[in-house]
Amino acid sequence: MSNLPAYTPVLGLLRRRLALAFFFEDPSYLSKAPQDLLDLDAVTNHLLRPAFDIKVDADYAQLAARISMLDIAIDHGISSVDMCDLRGEASFNREVDSLAKRIKAMFTGLVDSGASHMSRTEAKEILRIVHYRLTYAVRTKQKAKSSVFGSVTASEQGDGQHSTKAITEFLSNDRSTNESAHT
Repeated sequence: MSNLPAYTPVLGLLRRRLALAFFFEDPSYLSKAPQDLLDLDAVTNHLLRPAFDIKVDADYAQLAARISMLDIAIDHGISSVDMCDLRGEASFNREVDSLAKRIKAMFTGLVDSGASHMSRTEAKEILRIVHYRLTYAVRTKQKAKSSVFGSVTASEQGDGQHSTKAITEFLSNDRSTNESAHT
């Protein structure tokens, strides 16, 4: 699949259709409308099947191949979501986060002891790649970062004043908590 070129939108769509058909083991993906191809909730639920369980006796080469199909299917995250609709965009980002969380759970659960088990290493690497693609390329907005002083929004990340403001608010909340505890 990775050797199939995607020079044109038609070839890219063919790759996605084939990848989803192989990932879900369902040929109906070959004839679905382009906007109905990628359902992130269905992907997340499919990853909960026993075939994707990380076990000692798992076939890691097969797992890597299936996750590679998912990577091709996700591509750059084309969806039918209207990004002008804030609720639709937020819902899409939640679906992406849910799928990314499942993928991360899979690669953190995979104990890789190095080069002695190359298939495990390859499976873990493709899981990591898909996780990063979902988190940093498919999501429409960067997740808000959090610190010990509270959450930081994307607009505040580059603002040096936020750190001072957050520390001041944290300390004032701490003082008010201590004063109420002494009364």
